[in-house]
Amino acid sequence: MSLMSKAKELSPAYFGLVMATGIIAIAAHQQQWPSAFFYIALLAWGVTFIGLCRSLLRLRQQK
Repeated sequence: MSLMSKAKELSPAYFGLVMATGIIAIAAHQQQWPSAFFYIALLAWGVTFIGLCRSLLRLRQQK
């Protein structure tokens, strides 16, 4: 199974999580709210990136 086919099988929820937290962080910044929303968005991005790296490593080990 190729990397592209694995990427096609990823749940859209990962993308949605990162986009939603990013949108909230930008809106909070424009309203001059605390920057905690930015750090939550950054954390969500990091978790998603780590999950992607783990998936890629598992895929590589299967070959």
